[in-house]
Amino acid sequence: LLKHKKILSSMMSADIWSAEQWQHWANVPRMSQPIILENKRLMTLKVPVASRHEACFPESAVWNVDMCCGRLISKRLRLVIDATLLGTEDLHQHRDWEDWDVDIFVLGGRKRSNSSKNKLSSVVDCRIPRPADLDVCIHRVRTLWSEHTNALISVFSLDGYNNAGLVCIAIAIEIGNLSLQAAFDSFAKARPPGLFRSEYRDFLQSRYSGQQLTSPLPAPPSFLEEEFQKVLLIPKEEKKEDLTAIISSKHLTTTIKRPNKRPKIFPRNIDLAVQIPGTNEFAVIASFSAHAPNLPTRFQSTPDAFEKDLAKVKCATSLQLPLLPQDEKARAKFSGFLDYLTNRKKAAILTRPASASSIIWYLEPQPYSTEITFRFYSPL
Repeated sequence: LLKHKKILSSMMSADIWSAEQWQHWANVPRMSQPIILENKRLMTLKVPVASRHEACFPESAVWNVDMCCGRLISKRLRLVIDATLLGTEDLHQHRDWEDWDVDIFVLGGRKRSNSSKNKLSSVVDCRIPRPADLDVCIHRVRTLWSEHTNALISVFSLDGYNNAGLVCIAIAIEIGNLSLQAAFDSFAKARPPGLFRSEYRDFLQSRYSGQQLTSPLPAPPSFLEEEFQKVLLIPKEEKKEDLTAIISSKHLTTTIKRPNKRPKIFPRNIDLAVQIPGTNEFAVIASFSAHAPNLPTRFQSTPDAFEKDLAKVKCATSLQLPLLPQDEKARAKFSGFLDYLTNRKKAAILTRPASASSIIWYLEPQPYSTEITFRFYSPL
């Protein structure tokens, strides 16, 4: 019976990857060195696989959730991020992490694909996350670190280099306040040779358009070179225009209904951070929801960033953003900040970290509410 189970398991595993691809996965290092962001720690992993697949690779390459948690729980592992973008649990079950009291965040959600054809066409990451999904992921990380400062967060993807690296680099920039180049180099040092797919580099350059990467794109590691070449040959899916012919029997005419080509705008979160007096650290005191794609994901206000002269503010355009749900402690902090502005009759000048934008944002004195008004103007 045990022999038949192993044969059946091997057949199921072959539907995921070929024997050659399983060997390529086995050659990938299990995890990176930690990326240190002040007192916060990040690391990347290749995707763990359940014991039912172990007939496909050498025993020395075993890498499952129990093995991973056994190594990292003592290092305060609190959250893992599934950055495979598969929408499936074919390699291991997410509940395996929960058995160790480790939270799991699935980048892009847990929705399963309608088709499993070519679901795992390569061991190398091939799918780039949507910007809105990445925003949600970063907000989840920021929330965890605000509650557990010393927690370790691990990000896994198929190869542990590209999707996982992209997520880590974005976290290092938006939470760790590193520049794009510094974040890129930090990941390369923690998991050599670093992020090696040009599409992912282009995504980061586009997301952080005010910054430039000067280091060359590294070559893939030797144990993934063959898989990488296969990825380059995978044809990109052609977008078929969804045309619906509506035939009117009354007028005997045919109308072609074309899809709306306007891009969908997904809600994104904007955090308001205030500098802790006497330190260089910032604490998030409020988060807002916005549908405008060009808004930053974080505002910062330092203790001396207040404007006595409100005349400039009055000529600015205003924008109301819904305040996201807060716990009692967070509400007290944000309400106290608004009271501070009211008592001193000042408006806080808000800046976007590592930005040279000429647009200046103001947060005027106002009562605590579910919607907060911001004003901004662009100086001549």
